[in-house]
Amino acid sequence: MGRELREPHTVRVIGFIDSGRSGKKLIITTCKHKVHDKFEKKVHTYDLSSQDLETILSVTETSPSAYEFIYDKPLPSRFGLFEDCLTPMHKTDEEIALSSTLSKAVKEILLRLPAKSVAQSKLICKQWLGLIKSESFMRSYFEHKNIGRRPKLMLVGKGTGQSAFCFAPLDTWPSEAPNHCALLDTKVVCSKPCHGMNLVSTATNDYLYNPGTGFHRVYGNPGPQMYIALGSQRINEVEKHAFAVGGKNVGLTFDPLSREHVIVEIVYHQKNFHSRGYRSVCELRWCNSMELAHEYLVPLPPLPVNDMPPAYVGGVLYWMSDPRLGRSYERAIVSFDISTRLFDTIHCPSCITVWSKRSPCSAFVVELLGALCAVLADPVTNSLDVWRLERGRCIWGRAWVIRLEAAPDYSLVTNVVVPLAVDPKDGGILLNTGRKLGVYDPLKQTIQSLYSQDQLPLATSAPHLGVPQRSKFTSSEDNSALDSEILPLVPMVYEESLDCYPRVGLGRWLSFC
Repeated sequence: MGRELREPHTVRVIGFIDSGRSGKKLIITTCKHKVHDKFEKKVHTYDLSSQDLETILSVTETSPSAYEFIYDKPLPSRFGLFEDCLTPMHKTDEEIALSSTLSKAVKEILLRLPAKSVAQSKLICKQWLGLIKSESFMRSYFEHKNIGRRPKLMLVGKGTGQSAFCFAPLDTWPSEAPNHCALLDTKVVCSKPCHGMNLVSTATNDYLYNPGTGFHRVYGNPGPQMYIALGSQRINEVEKHAFAVGGKNVGLTFDPLSREHVIVEIVYHQKNFHSRGYRSVCELRWCNSMELAHEYLVPLPPLPVNDMPPAYVGGVLYWMSDPRLGRSYERAIVSFDISTRLFDTIHCPSCITVWSKRSPCSAFVVELLGALCAVLADPVTNSLDVWRLERGRCIWGRAWVIRLEAAPDYSLVTNVVVPLAVDPKDGGILLNTGRKLGVYDPLKQTIQSLYSQDQLPLATSAPHLGVPQRSKFTSSEDNSALDSEILPLVPMVYEESLDCYPRVGLGRWLSFC
């Protein structure tokens, strides 16, 4: 052996190679203490046939490790061997299968199809079924169809067969709605989308829908035995608008732990606006759980909430409180975080916090551009003052002032007007009264009409609703035949997704009194 292997403090054989014509060789590492804190480490090859020793790598380390300092000798060699290989590392069998050229081409085609067509494509073959059901494809499809795009709108009508409701895209409703949708014969309130799903609620049932594919689940509830003291006024004269149904306030959230949607429903059994007393229950339902959990309790909301729907932002539901009930005479926002199962309150902008019996103003919360917004509706100035909560700062800033003086159909004296969404491309604000839908231009302060109940395409199965069928469209006079509280079609914002739950499964209720 040469001096290269006799002098070092450590000598290790770390491998063996067979280089064919060159013969078999050992891979040897050495480490030698030179001066002070320097160590010379080398890698050699030793030819078993010719006994030749060749140095192929030499490194000098100047900073001793704690091991070398304590024991006054170098650490064992940290050299190692690896082998070139094209096999993907840390990938599942599913990812490897979907990485083929054919799978990539199929994926690009499916990403451009409507959700219902993609769902039907599962029946073509096992390969397509595996691709469409994969989490990576479902995530890619959702992002391709929704991220950074304009809000998608549908009209909800009465369904036929197994589905209680039908859905017609707003841009094609004059031609599609008459052929596929009957007019509603019960009051319906729709949530905004939450992880690809919408909640459609009536007085007696809640329906979890994926409007794009038609997937749905039905959850029945008994509804409240409501008693409300209002003196000489009736409750339906005070809170009659398109966004409340059945004496309950229901929202849809998503549980990150169980990876399923959760229905949060606050039901009032009693309200007394004279004594400010109320009695309510809160019920939670996990939309895909098989077992019943009856021991888990959470407290009731710290404040009573008003009858406007909640806003879902970042895993949390938000409601505006009702200052006519309870001990507080000020408005605040009530929150519910499904990850902690706890209610809490956050402050409002000062102009919304203040409340007076004499003031005609109302307030509610909405989600716009992914942020929580508080809205003050003032019928005197006929304007909506929209405040946005800055993310992570707990500071409110005025986002928009929507002036409706030039739009009598959206007057706050006769309507509850809700900002549904904001177009990320041109900044147009989608406004909904239930009976009318339009886009507000913040610069011109004008509204472009998208949908109006005054001109509805008649469904062929609608004679039982008492709607005259003298022409394809009804006039505003004809619409007087409809129940003023029941909207024939209900606008809804949705996300195009492939989300669904297995067809077998029962929901679970948790009731908190």
